[in-house]
Amino acid sequence: MELIHYIIGHCILKPELRNEVYCHVCKQLIKNPLKDSANRYWVFISLLIGSFPPSPWLVPYVQKVLAQSPPIHASVLGKLLQRTLENGVRCQPPSHIEVQCALEKRLVELQITFMDGTYQGLVVDAATSSKEIVQKLCDRIGLKLSFGFSLYISMSSKVASLGSGSDHVLDAVSQCEQIFRDQDGEEEKAPVRLFFRKELFSPWDDFSSDLMATNLIFAQVTRGILLNEYSTESVSEGTI
Repeated sequence: MELIHYIIGHCILKPELRNEVYCHVCKQLIKNPLKDSANRYWVFISLLIGSFPPSPWLVPYVQKVLAQSPPIHASVLGKLLQRTLENGVRCQPPSHIEVQCALEKRLVELQITFMDGTYQGLVVDAATSSKEIVQKLCDRIGLKLSFGFSLYISMSSKVASLGSGSDHVLDAVSQCEQIFRDQDGEEEKAPVRLFFRKELFSPWDDFSSDLMATNLIFAQVTRGILLNEYSTESVSEGTI
């Protein structure tokens, strides 16, 4: 993990290093007679592709190398490269869960908890943004009043909003893991959780038109009052 973070972290900070690293990795993949070595480089290039793209002039050459990858990698890497080109460079190196999934040749699945205690599992990739996750969740549960719903991340007692924009979700997971490691914890044991909840409340919503949104908001507000997250004002009898 330290070596991966060192190399990819430097490339994120210094764009001039990116093509150089891509070229070195591609060189090691072309006609590599050592199967174990080639497998490790296929894992590493998958992490590179999910973190930042090569320059436009280098993309066709990288695509040719990817076309030579084992069948288990080919379609996934080609699609990931395209998504990284569309969603842009990440801000953090890969998280532990990404590295583990790359080694085990499986997709990353995140568990998103709703404020009513239910949850949904979503398959994501390194390029997945909070906006994409929020949209997928809304579509999956049939949420009509989606305005103001956002993705949140928590670790221990700290909670932060990831919003519903273009930020890479796995960047936040990676950052939490790094903070936990700096506190002498093990990255894979970082108590990171993701939540789907209402961030902005709009007075014009017709809650009778969307029972799902109403239930989620009710669960969030009642829980928030019990935990002193929201304050209430006393009202006189007959005003409600």
